[in-house]
Parts: sequence; C-alpha cells; structure tokens
Amino acid sequence: MKRILLLVVVATLLFSCSKTEEPFIETQEDLSMTLNSDLSIQKALQRNDNRKEGLYTGVIIANETNFHGTLRINVANDGNYLAVVETVENQQLLFGLKDSAGSIDLLTFFNNRGSFDLDLSDFNNPVISNVNIDGTAGNAKVVKETSAAKIKAVLGIFNEDFLPGFTGTWDFLVNTSTDYITDIIITTTAGQMNTDVAANFEASDVGCYSTGDGSGLYPFFFQDLDPAVNNYEMYSIGQVWELPNGMTIIYDFGFSKNIMDANGLTYDRGVFNPAITGQYLFDPPITEPGCYNLDGNGYYLVADTGGTFIAGGRIILDTSGLVPVTPLRSITSNSEELTKLSTPRLISTSL
Repeated sequence: MKRILLLVVVATLLFSCSKTEEPFIETQEDLSMTLNSDLSIQKALQRNDNRKEGLYTGVIIANETNFHGTLRINVANDGNYLAVVETVENQQLLFGLKDSAGSIDLLTFFNNRGSFDLDLSDFNNPVISNVNIDGTAGNAKVVKETSAAKIKAVLGIFNEDFLPGFTGTWDFLVNTSTDYITDIIITTTAGQMNTDVAANFEASDVGCYSTGDGSGLYPFFFQDLDPAVNNYEMYSIGQVWELPNGMTIIYDFGFSKNIMDANGLTYDRGVFNPAITGQYLFDPPITEPGCYNLDGNGYYLVADTGGTFIAGGRIILDTSGLVPVTPLRSITSNSEELTKLSTPRLISTSL
C-alpha cells in the first residue's frame, strides 16, 4: 500500500495528510539530479536494489548512549564509499573506507573519532560490529534502502520515571514509501541493543485516528511540515515485545504536531490511546480507546519471565527541530475533543 489511508476522528486535524513524492528517473542525463553527496537526499539506484551496493540507513550509539545519532552509509551507490553520522546535537561526522582488499562483503569505516565494521554477506540483513567511538564500545543498526523508498530514522530516549531498571535510547526506522515503521531499536546505557521488527507489530486503535472498519493501525510515521498541512505524526500503540531472554516489553507512543499545535500543547506531551500501558499506569485504569492528552510521548514497562514489572518509564522522542504553528482558524471548541488525564503512576506490579 503506497500510503496509509486515515480517517481523522478529532476535529483538530484540519487539513489533508497527503505529501508530494519526488519523481525518480534513472537516466544518465538526470543522474546529477537523483544522486547527491548529502546521503539524506541521495537516492538508491534501481540497479543496486538487489546488490550489495547501495545506501544503508539506521542509528549508532556509543559511550553509554551519550553518543547517539543517525547513521547513513554509501556503499558505492554512486561509486563512492562514505559513512555519515549526524548526532542528536546536530554534529556531523564523516567516516572513510579502509582498504577492503577488493571485496565489499566486509567493510571498515573509520575517522579520527573511531571506526566500525559493516558485514554485507547478506545485504538484506546488514550487520554492524566492532563499533568504537572515542575509545568507547557501541552498537549500530542499519537497513538497506531501495530505489522505491528512503529510510528515515527518528531518535528518542527512554527513562525510568515509573520503575527504576533501565534507561537508554529509543529509536525507530520508517519506510518512507509506505509511512510504516519497520524497526523499533532500543539500546540501554549498559550497551545492550534489541530490535522489534514490523513482522511482530500489532495493529491497534491509536485513539486519534481510525481506519473506519475497526481493524486498527500498524505503527506508522509521516510528515508534511507545510504550515497549511502541519503533519508530523508517529504512533505505535498496543505493542507486546518479547525479548530473546524471555522478558517482555509493552509500550505505547503517539505524537501529532497538528493536534499539539491546535490545542496549545507542548511537544513533551503525547496524544494517543495507551492501549496497554494505560491498564497499569493510570488509576482508574484506561480501558476505552480515545485521543488522550498524556504526560509524555509514550510509556513502556518491562516484565521479567514471571510477569513481574522490573522497569518502566516514559518514551521521549526527538521533536527538537519542530516549530509550533498557529492554527489558521479558531479551535477553541476542538480542545474538548481530547481527554485530559493526570500524571501516570505505576498502579500494578505485574503483567
């Protein structure tokens, strides 16, 4: 499905959610237009869709998550080899290629800050290892882009507001041709990285949108920051994530710039249906779907193998680059569409 068809169920969404796709024409005369040294803009060539060559995008974390950013890698998509990291502080680091001995199965990228290895033996499942930044060990995860779609990384963190146990980064990747989230990537300050993938995602009622048929929506993200549209939407609701060690993470997050602006809400809040976490973090528990005005972009809880919660807190997504937009017409009555709730607290100790 090229786009997610959404029916808005709150009156604060005043404009269309569509976006304009840029045409991609792979011809010699248009090559200078389709390829760009800026890897956030450069497009993967169609001839590389089923080859190791191409573009890879994801995230990189090191130094107990103090080093955190988007990672983009060019593996000879345009004949060049280059890796670029853009950190959460908007610092850009370039990594060059060490001698690959004529093979691109295993590549090493380096600069004066550190290095990492990229294993492309299975280019549809690239593996990054030996991450070292400023003398500290790290982790990274990337996926391959195609000529049909770029990959966007959205960065965030998670804290331990409700139950001390773990803190770290909470990132996700998006296929921009469908607007569906493909990977949720969390990394603890201790250096453990885990990834939840689309094949495991649940479709749920996100509260602020509806499919119209009651089937629920899979995790999605899209943006159109034209002030006349003003959409920056991200939702992943009702998710149950079983880790390899037998522990379980449940989480809900949601954010709509349009709704936040229309209701005068700050971006450290969220508007979503806490489909699962609402049962354990609110008194009385939240059991009915709705577009709730919540204290945080999202919530998570971690249960051990016996179902007892051992960690929990807020999910805080990076919205630092967003500028509030004044609604084009009065929305006084629309503010009543959101259900306001008090600050959540842990009211149950087990899943």
